[in-house]
Amino acid sequence: MSQITIRRLDAAILQGLETRAAAAGHSMEQEARKILEAAVLPSHEGIAERLRLAMASRRPSRGETYSDSASLVRRARAGWPEAKEQG
Repeated sequence: MSQITIRRLDAAILQGLETRAAAAGHSMEQEARKILEAAVLPSHEGIAERLRLAMASRRPSRGETYSDSASLVRRARAGWPEAKEQG
């Protein structure tokens, strides 16, 4: 594992880190490690939440349903004749 040194931390940050560590029942170093991990590494919950939000934005609104895409696929395979006529 690698190590880092963080210089010139404000005393209030150190006090807050110490308070959080004490409340969680572990060392300041372990608390800092947990904070950094949460900030940098995606959690399973975070990934699931981002996926849920992405899927929600793609859902039809107000109880509507998606249209059947079969006709669009057929037109695409046929060279989009309707699009050529309109355009």
